[in-house]
This record gives sequence, C-alpha cells and structure tokens, in this order.
Amino acid sequence: MELIRGDLSWSANGTVTHVEGNKVYAFGHPNLTAGPTSVPMSAGYVISLLPNLQNSFKLAVPLDVVGAFQQDRSTGIAGSLGATSKMIPVNLTLRSSLNTVNNFKFEVAADRFLTAPLMNFIVFNAITTNERALGEMTVYLSGQIHLKNQEPVNIANVFSSDMNGPAMASVAAVSPLQYLLLAGYDGVVIDNIDLEITAMDRKTNAQLERISVNNAEVKPGESVTLTAYLRTTSGDTVIEQYPVQIPSGLPAGQIQLVVGDGTTVTNLDLRRGPSGVPAGIKQVINELNKLRKNDRLYIKVVSSQPGVVIGGEEFPSLPPSMAALINSDRSSSRNVSGLPNSTVREYELPQSKYVIQGQRVLNLTVKPIG
Repeated sequence: MELIRGDLSWSANGTVTHVEGNKVYAFGHPNLTAGPTSVPMSAGYVISLLPNLQNSFKLAVPLDVVGAFQQDRSTGIAGSLGATSKMIPVNLTLRSSLNTVNNFKFEVAADRFLTAPLMNFIVFNAITTNERALGEMTVYLSGQIHLKNQEPVNIANVFSSDMNGPAMASVAAVSPLQYLLLAGYDGVVIDNIDLEITAMDRKTNAQLERISVNNAEVKPGESVTLTAYLRTTSGDTVIEQYPVQIPSGLPAGQIQLVVGDGTTVTNLDLRRGPSGVPAGIKQVINELNKLRKNDRLYIKVVSSQPGVVIGGEEFPSLPPSMAALINSDRSSSRNVSGLPNSTVREYELPQSKYVIQGQRVLNLTVKPIG
C-alpha cells in the first residue's frame, strides 16, 4: 500500500491473504483502519527479513502499481487489480540557510483523513533533513493549494523560534489543507500543491512594546501616523511608522485602534464569539486566503456601536432597529450573531523584517464634521 511516492516514499508492506478474480485481500491484520479509501496497490520486493522473538518483520520496497486498495479495515485491506487511485502531486522547493536549493517532487494519497498528516510528514522531514532540528531558526513558508474549478488557496507565513520552527511550519502548511478536506463542503478536489520553504539559522523575533499616534483627536476620513516601537531579541528598539486612514462616515465619539500581530488579532476575533459557518466552498477559500501572517502588524478600527456577523462576514455599526431585532428572542440563526461592538475597518500593514508578537490598544476621539 503506497501512501507517498517520489523523492520520499512511505508504504506499508504485507502478505497477500487471498485472491479471488481481480479482488485482493491482504495483510490479515490492521493497517491504518481508515475505512473506505483509495490508495495505490503495488507489487513488493522483499530486501531482507529481520527475525525477532517479539516481532519479526520484512524490509520491502514497492515495485509497479498493479491496482488500488479501497478498504482498510481491522481484519486487513482489500482492493482490486487494474483499478486506479488518485494521487496529489506535490512540488516542494527548499532554500536552506547554507544557500542551497533542493527541489522535491512527491505524490501523496488523496484521502480525506490521511492527506493532511502525510503532508505534515513530508514538510517536516524535508526541513529537518536539510536543516538542524534545534537552535535558532526562522522558516518562511509560501505556496498554493490548486483546486479543480476553484480559486487556489494561498499559503504564506513565517515562524521564528529556538527549537520548533520545522514543526510550526509543517502545521501551517497543513492546516488549510486539513480544513478543506474535513469541513465537508462539496467540490473540494485538489489538483496539486506547490510549496516553497526558506530557512535561516537565526531568529528574527521582535516584541511590540508601544504604539503612538500623532493626533488623538481625528475627523472621519482623516489620516494619522501610527508609530510602532519594536524590541528585538538583541534588545535594540526598532521604530516603524505607518499612515492610517480613519474611515469616513464614523459618528462623533470614541473609537479604538487595536494593533497586533496576526496570531494575537485572530485570537481576539475568536474570543469575541463565533463568526458563523461559511456558506460554501467559495467563502471557505476566501476566508483561508485572508489568514493573517506573523511578519506584519494588523490594525482594527473598532467602534463602540453594535455589529453583526452574517454568514461569516462582519457588518459594522448597525442601525439600532436592526441590532435590536437580531439580538431579540424573535430571531435566531447559526449564521447570524450579534456583537457588542464592531470592527469598522481592518488594515494589513506592510511586511516587516521581523516576526512580531504583541498587541496594544489606543483610544481616539472622532470629532464631528464641521
């Protein structure tokens, strides 16, 4: 049973139990107990036998594909000679900290439950076979999941740490893929996956220590200059400045500027409550392509007026009558939920040289127009 083949191979070998026509029953013991599946069936060549009083086993390599296995049960696996199974092509380019470039080509089994952990195995081992597993490391990850008749899902993030950079990068590469396969939406057919990984043997972390603006009283549509003070791992202070436009149409009163890294801002959204269930695969792809990154800051302009999430999309500053209806006992829907305040606008700031951590909040006063 072949699960990964190409520049890296992962297969399970065992004995043929019974052949009936073109039906093949094998192993006679559990493999992965994955249930209905579709993976290549190959002939095998046994290289060596390793006798052991506790558990003897064979070392074998796959040969030509002769069919496909369709069942993986507790009593063995079963399939058909001459049948075919879909494999997902994976192209992976790794740029190491030693200025070497390695290109890997794989095929991974297309299975709702197995594809994601198999991809995790590929990415993690591709990194650790070319880079150290411990010590300071920064890993940049980018790529695309190409879907049949759909827009691609973009993968982009960066991780910096002392010891678990490869693990974080492999999880980031697999998470969008796992959500696509397990969410249960129709029309998810993966054509191929492209990944590019760049590794550096040093950390590039920076902590967001303080933020300030040049004007605490603003008018709708006006711009302010946001200054972010970052503290690097060496103790140096880096100052970055960004222009931020206050959305037009805001009423007079208080607003907040919530500034933070991608992970922190996402966690803030999650703590505000459920954001609804995506209405279909197109919205799932749209949400996955909006996943925030670790090497830049995000600004949320938050109003004290109530908002609402409808089908996963947030609508800010509702009219009082609509807010009252949504939050009353007369209306209830899993796709509609009220919010005590609302995000009027979110800005993604330019990419930084650092993997940023931290979050700060500023209170601004919106002056009436006139």
